[in-house]
Amino acid sequence: MYKKIKCNKDRLSFLNANTDRYSKLPANYGLMDIIAALHWLKENIAAFGGDPQSITLAGHGTGAACVHFLISSMAVPEGLLFNRAILMSGSGLAPWSLVSNPAKYAAIVAHHVQCAPDLPHAHFMKCLREKPLEQLLSVPIRQPEFGFAFGPSIDGVVIDGGDYVPPPPGSMHAYSQAAAMGANGLGGEAGIAAIGGWGTPGQLENKVLMRKSAINKLSRYDLMAGVTRAEAFFSFNSGDVQYGIEADRRSKILKAYVRNTYTYHLNEIFATIVNEYTDWERPVQHPINIRDETLEALSDAQVVAPAAQTVDLHSADHRNSYLYVFDYQTRYGDYPQVSIKMKSSQSQTKS
Repeated sequence: MYKKIKCNKDRLSFLNANTDRYSKLPANYGLMDIIAALHWLKENIAAFGGDPQSITLAGHGTGAACVHFLISSMAVPEGLLFNRAILMSGSGLAPWSLVSNPAKYAAIVAHHVQCAPDLPHAHFMKCLREKPLEQLLSVPIRQPEFGFAFGPSIDGVVIDGGDYVPPPPGSMHAYSQAAAMGANGLGGEAGIAAIGGWGTPGQLENKVLMRKSAINKLSRYDLMAGVTRAEAFFSFNSGDVQYGIEADRRSKILKAYVRNTYTYHLNEIFATIVNEYTDWERPVQHPINIRDETLEALSDAQVVAPAAQTVDLHSADHRNSYLYVFDYQTRYGDYPQVSIKMKSSQSQTKS
């Protein structure tokens, strides 16, 4: 039996207003819905001709990251709800997979729907739940570059941070004030950014999913992970795709990625990426080549390397580990690839 996971990263599925790093308050409702669906599937699939002892859970992109979090979650009975997993173009180790400071985005929602930020958590959540659906969905939220405003986050229930101690978050009241007043009078999300930035998800998911307990749970399942030839294709607009990009636009894109993913040594990381993904044998860099090199760098960083690392961790303790690369190019494909070479580390898989 094969079940594909669609993991919508929206405010209704993943609103997390908790500012207490030590509390255990459920917030990953999207993942909890999937767990409930798996329980139903396990109990009823035989009536539809399926085998409840052979269930494969698969996800693409954000869905793949959600599958990875479910595999590693203490809230999922080990090996009882599904037996195999397929991660397509995504992983819980990807820098975009975990929202690092979700309370900031919850504060934006709270400000717009007029829920008092200083209420006890239970009353605060009750206030939000009593608001009309249309009002909650109409709150303007700007997604951070190369990340998400809403998605899986540490709640101590479905995703347990373990020994991880996040940076001290501001109070919900401070976030709400910042949302109302803004930075330099700008209001809205500019104020939220002013009291702590957008967070650094790149450092979170490794600490959560690379703990010994998480790796042990991962190794209990058969696993297949896969990537495509051009994972970061949607980071470019139609003009970039058709004509390529110049070096200054490459710098702008890669600096934005580094700034929104890492905390320290940003200049060194940026310089290393440019050096690694530049063909220095070419005396003159053509815009098409610069575009393809930038695509390769973003694809490796966001999808390929995390997927390879996931399979490396899995294959160390499990026989059935598989890693594939889908590189078929259709005649009428959207992205005119010329010579993309994948530089990501090779996974030592076993079959």
